[in-house]
Amino acid sequence: TSSIRGSVADSAGRPVENVRIEAVHQPSGTRYATSTRADGRFAIIGMRVGGPYSVSASAIGYAKQTQDNISLALG
Repeated sequence: TSSIRGSVADSAGRPVENVRIEAVHQPSGTRYATSTRADGRFAIIGMRVGGPYSVSASAIGYAKQTQDNISLALG
């Protein structure tokens, strides 16, 4: 399996809590989701290797952001 980790910050560089992070494995439609912690960090583990994935971040008061064509390596 594989994983993604990251952090979310606002335009001033402050961490944003409770942002919903969703990753969708495009070939299978498998969805993985989590939310950011108080420090703005998140992790999704146990994901399918490969891709492409579409990863989005959404929170009340912020525009939804999406990154496409993400591939994950083993381990």
